[in-house]
Amino acid sequence: MNEDLEELKKLGSGTFESVYHGKWRGTDVAIKRIKKSCFTGQSSDQERLTVEFWWEAGILSKLHHPNVVAFYGVVQDGPGATMATITKFMVNGSLRHALLRRDRVFPTLGSRSCKFDLWTYEPSILSSFSLIHMFI
Repeated sequence: MNEDLEELKKLGSGTFESVYHGKWRGTDVAIKRIKKSCFTGQSSDQERLTVEFWWEAGILSKLHHPNVVAFYGVVQDGPGATMATITKFMVNGSLRHALLRRDRVFPTLGSRSCKFDLWTYEPSILSSFSLIHMFI
């Protein structure tokens, strides 16, 4: 997979990873790459980060649903280098971006907006399931 992967544009970054728009075998993909700086600290931190990375990749590989971003695979750049997950590229941006857009029209459930429901429940979901953090 690595030789077929091309990073085109950096989309954003967090504390531990950067996200890029890329191409894999002619397909638009999102590349979520762990920053090299994460592998220069204590070995226990590196181990924890590696375990969390493989846990996330394992979960993503099992999720197959029309409302879940497609997972294509994992890239390792060799011993002591970075690792990345490869997913479908979402042309309209991230879920967080969609939720924050003021002009976004959300369907209603009864008398309430779905956006209201998402914002109401997101903190409790995040505290219970760290998995959700990967997607928001």
